[in-house]
Amino acid sequence: MFKIKKRNIIFSILMLFSAVVLQCQLFDKVSQNQLSKKESMKNFRGLSSSCSASQNGAVVVMYHRFDGKYNSTSVTKDLLQQHLNFFHSNGFNIVPLEAVVKAVERGVSLPPRTLAITVDDAYRSAYEIAHPLFLKYKAPYTVFVNTKAVDQNIKDYMSWNQLRDIAQSDLVNLEAHSHAHAYMIREFNSNQRSQDIKTSVLRIYQETNHWPKYFAYPYGETHTEFINEVRNYRWNIEGRNFKFLAAFTTQSGPAGCSSPLFALPRFALNMNYGKVNDLFRYKMLSRHLPVQSFSPQNLAFCASRKIQKFSLNSSHLALNGLNCFSSNGSAVVKMKSQNQADILLNQPFINGLRQRINCTLPAGSDQFFWFGKEFSILKC
Repeated sequence: MFKIKKRNIIFSILMLFSAVVLQCQLFDKVSQNQLSKKESMKNFRGLSSSCSASQNGAVVVMYHRFDGKYNSTSVTKDLLQQHLNFFHSNGFNIVPLEAVVKAVERGVSLPPRTLAITVDDAYRSAYEIAHPLFLKYKAPYTVFVNTKAVDQNIKDYMSWNQLRDIAQSDLVNLEAHSHAHAYMIREFNSNQRSQDIKTSVLRIYQETNHWPKYFAYPYGETHTEFINEVRNYRWNIEGRNFKFLAAFTTQSGPAGCSSPLFALPRFALNMNYGKVNDLFRYKMLSRHLPVQSFSPQNLAFCASRKIQKFSLNSSHLALNGLNCFSSNGSAVVKMKSQNQADILLNQPFINGLRQRINCTLPAGSDQFFWFGKEFSILKC
């Protein structure tokens, strides 16, 4: 257990974390696609009577590369070793991703310190550096495969032979991460997204004889329409009726009983936000904050919409003591009632590809409830 000397130290660290946001990669081309004006209420499942703050969720971590080339998307072998040592020495229960999905779907509690590991894109360094360490620690993990890069034999990516090799281990699952790994809400329309993702599912099956069950949004970018598309995909592929069971974003926070099944959160671990320090410990030990509703609901909006106010409601948890931070720095939390709060930004989200809000609430025993949202800012 880690001791906190002063509360203001914690808040300073969290402010520093949220002020500088993980930006996975920059893009050169932006489409003029318009957002759908329909915002479905399906994105938030709402709290069932069994969902409460006492239930344990799970931290899901996201890696990309393991060669230390890029601070925002990679770790070194030494840093990965430090992470695995931390998980081992602190009694973490590392489980297959399926265990987390089923717990969220059923609204049931998981053992304390449950953790799942995901690796996006299928970079070669995952095969050469990470896979042997995961085997050594008997740590199950999931690879979300960018199939086009594998098909094209791009040097930095695994080959199909290497993916088949790691998939022979009971510790590894291969899941879908699109085919082209495009900016799917900026550059693709609905039909293009459907065809691209269907291609990725087919290629994984053709090469590995495995049907993906889960999807990870490229760059973490999504919106209401795209989430509903992924949820409702029903394809006949190779004579089999196919559908996804869940999908993952790059929003921060633990997954738990109120998490949307098709917008599940993950903590990104990289050179910028992966050092084993106090902030790392707080994230890995964080607890799921059960949220009844959050608005605005859509995770993408036009840059011309200067949204400066967000609202959060948690009917099963008092929000007194809630602290929120945005990509622009600190935010003002205005309590409307014990269970409802407005989050007021000092500056609206109008610049950048993606922007974040992270909210924390002391949970006792050197822990925090953690809730995060990531938004895509579009040029419409």
